[in-house]
Amino acid sequence: MKSVYTSLLLIALSAVPVLATEQSEIMAGCEGEGCGCAREKVTDEAAVLYEKMDKASSQVATLPAGTATQPPEAYMKIISRGSAVLTAIHNPDAKLPVKVGDKIDTIMNEGEGFTSARFNDASFSFYFSDIELNVTEEPQYEQWYKIDTGSVSGYSNIFPYEGCLE
Repeated sequence: MKSVYTSLLLIALSAVPVLATEQSEIMAGCEGEGCGCAREKVTDEAAVLYEKMDKASSQVATLPAGTATQPPEAYMKIISRGSAVLTAIHNPDAKLPVKVGDKIDTIMNEGEGFTSARFNDASFSFYFSDIELNVTEEPQYEQWYKIDTGSVSGYSNIFPYEGCLE
């Protein structure tokens, strides 16, 4: 069985609707995510801010280390939802909207043993150990943070703060 975990910095995602953009979908992180991990609201390293969640968009600013900011907002840009087939349910008491043989997508590690996925365009969460999957296509994501200094605002694909996401 392929692992559905990626080497990306994944954040805990709330069960908010996926927002469609021009070419991608964006999931907003739970309130406080990112800022809850930052020990200080001052950048520890330089960060390029882009106009959009796309490195090909215009650069808004380059923040040097030591820049004071508002708490960052975390986002997950979904490049490819990926897909998997549920092959087993190990916990019969788990209240899941799926059954063996169902195809799910947008599989993400929420942290602390929880995983989220989409089935019939609805999100659900579960303990990863409760099920077994056959991954047919690995999901692809990009992590982005909206950073606002009060005078300039933009998106960075790095977490320029000292904290748990570094």
